[in-house]
Amino acid sequence: MRDTATMVNGFDMESVDALDPELRTLVERRASLLGPAYKLFYAKPVRFVRAEGVYLFDADGQAYLDAYNNVPSVGHCHPRVVEAIARQAATLNTHTRYASELILDYAERLLATYPAGLGHVMFTCTGSEAVDLALRVVRFRTGGEGVVITANAYHGVTTAAAEISPSLGPAVPLGRAAGTPRISAVRGAGLYLAADFVHPDTGEPDGDTALRVVNGLRERRVLISATGPHGHTLKIRPPLPFSRADADRLAESLTDTLRTL
Repeated sequence: MRDTATMVNGFDMESVDALDPELRTLVERRASLLGPAYKLFYAKPVRFVRAEGVYLFDADGQAYLDAYNNVPSVGHCHPRVVEAIARQAATLNTHTRYASELILDYAERLLATYPAGLGHVMFTCTGSEAVDLALRVVRFRTGGEGVVITANAYHGVTTAAAEISPSLGPAVPLGRAAGTPRISAVRGAGLYLAADFVHPDTGEPDGDTALRVVNGLRERRVLISATGPHGHTLKIRPPLPFSRADADRLAESLTDTLRTL
């Protein structure tokens, strides 16, 4: 049985002795210093040392195509973003309780992209904080308390956000894979794509095969992950600079991986 509450594509610390000595030392050091909620991806974790555009580079200089990390939406280490962060950090880095024009300029630029009915901005530091604030606003506005969420949702780690994040809750056991893998559905919006694996004979979710695909792509230096209440859904969400050539590489690597199952 696999405990998906520990993260669908999570590394199993019980297999740490199988890692090469240098990586094992790093993983063990991490476990000794960071809280247990910090999880590593993949059956064999990847050690990255730098990133650029749609690629992450490991300690040996090997490039991995990033089809998963959409937080750096314009690509990793975009020079304009790096320059803007460095320039502001060297000028002023404080909270919002002082009269400063820069935050107002930014707010005006943001509001210009919003519908006319939205007239104010509240800045937050993290996604968890933004979700928490949104819940407070909507509960104040509506007087309601209920929230509609999906079965394996993750919204953050604050108290309010965690309360609507089933993926942080009790373990969801998955059955072991059997038979030939089959993709039952493929869907997407923009660069956010998903594919579900099921057992061909029963139609039941096949989380073990999905993880084999995720780790097979990792061995081909292509990064995705898995999600869903049964861990059977491939999760693909690359950054915006993802090119047609990058998509071709992802498709070819996925095809190669599927042929090994």
